[in-house]
Amino acid sequence: CIYVMDAFSEVFVGHYNCDRETFLTTYEALRNAFEATGFLPYELVSDNQAGFTSNAAKRWRAKLGCISHTTTPENGKSKSIESAFGRFQAEVLHQFINYTGGNITAKSSKTKTDPRVILQNVEALPTYEEVIATNEACIKQWNSMPHPKFVGKSRLQVYQESVNPQAIALTDVIREKVFYIATEKPSTFRASGIEIMVRGQKYVYEVFKGPQQPDYEWRRKNTGREFVIEYDPHDMSKVRLCKDDKEYGLQFDTWAEPYMTIHRAMQDQVEGERSSIIAGLNANKKEIVRRDLETRALQQKYGNGYESVGYDAPLPQGLSRKEYDRLASEIIQDDRMTGMEDPQVSEVLPDTVAQLQKVQS
Repeated sequence: CIYVMDAFSEVFVGHYNCDRETFLTTYEALRNAFEATGFLPYELVSDNQAGFTSNAAKRWRAKLGCISHTTTPENGKSKSIESAFGRFQAEVLHQFINYTGGNITAKSSKTKTDPRVILQNVEALPTYEEVIATNEACIKQWNSMPHPKFVGKSRLQVYQESVNPQAIALTDVIREKVFYIATEKPSTFRASGIEIMVRGQKYVYEVFKGPQQPDYEWRRKNTGREFVIEYDPHDMSKVRLCKDDKEYGLQFDTWAEPYMTIHRAMQDQVEGERSSIIAGLNANKKEIVRRDLETRALQQKYGNGYESVGYDAPLPQGLSRKEYDRLASEIIQDDRMTGMEDPQVSEVLPDTVAQLQKVQS
């Protein structure tokens, strides 16, 4: 279990049960604490374990907007909650025979387990679910126990009466900023979308401009580019695609949603799927024509197309002349309406340097 403690009151304000410490498990423990208290801490101190060593962890920690650092190794005095947690282990956890003990370097008998007792009571050992429930009860017990410095008050009472005016309130805007995690490495947006792996599960996302309408214009400009993906582990229904700027850090580009899948068999299709398929096919054909027009413009500009040697360029596969002309007209009309100029085609250049010099002379 990963615990989050308020150093002033010694209250456990958050925790997360897990079998090993990773960045995601540490993130869950801190998120539970932020949600429970309604504030971000003014100062966040952690140990030097695996939860904060990755690039993704360091990047996320920098977003919290608070003083955030790790403790000094081999320096017990720098660890403000080390003493409090040691007392939690000795006074609360040590009452159970299945308690595995505290730090392996500790010398007190209250921080060690007795393997002989465990071996004699194997059948009495709790299940995993019972251990979770017991841990919850231990946290409540510790929080309700008297505070060692504030006479007559429990730890929870001390926490509830304390106020930090410099703590940052957890608003919806801050939630969106803080609870989104950035991937450690960028991913490439391809024709099949963009993929990430979270907790061993693959997620594929696409950029849309409307319901079931992929944003072909965005795709045209960004397919093949790399993006750092920011995601909320509690809600994978949408992610943020960000560009990693060396000077300014992550810069938001657009939202992405789960890749659209449609039943191929007509018998399995639901209402709206057929029209989406037709719209997608038409949009795809339009993109093919647009690319072909751009290619022809470049070929004419540099004099290396079919027309430059007296031939007609072939049509893209799967398109008739009538379809091609109709879609080309639509593209030209769309570009004019959006203020885009038609591709400028220059005169055909000479084939050799000598011919170019002759023309110039």
